[in-house]
Amino acid sequence: SRKMFAQAVGVKEKFSTDDLFKALFQMYEDYRENPVNDQCKAVIHELIPLIQDDLPSQLSVEVMLPDTDFIIRKANDLSYNDAPWCPHEEDCVYVHDSIPRDCALKLGVKPVRSRRLDVYSSRKEDN
Repeated sequence: SRKMFAQAVGVKEKFSTDDLFKALFQMYEDYRENPVNDQCKAVIHELIPLIQDDLPSQLSVEVMLPDTDFIIRKANDLSYNDAPWCPHEEDCVYVHDSIPRDCALKLGVKPVRSRRLDVYSSRKEDN
């Protein structure tokens, strides 16, 4: 049967969240500063709901996520646009909009509002 064959060759029945993060990390390694291809985009669209459904409380790997151009980046280098009424900052790289806010924030993406507050408070301290 297929199940026995899959077990014999080491195919997992269910992937762990770490496995899913490792897949994104491999895309990061393969593409670096370039957008991923259409096949990888399709895989990402499949991975995100799986990651979202099984978010660990502690992350044991560095999390990589796609930006708005499907370039894979470190999650903590990305921002979530939770202030769409504000003008976009040129130095701000946003996480892809297919990633829900709660999931993005739990994975280390920075909300734009807190980024702006940090900038504002550092300016006030300088005065």
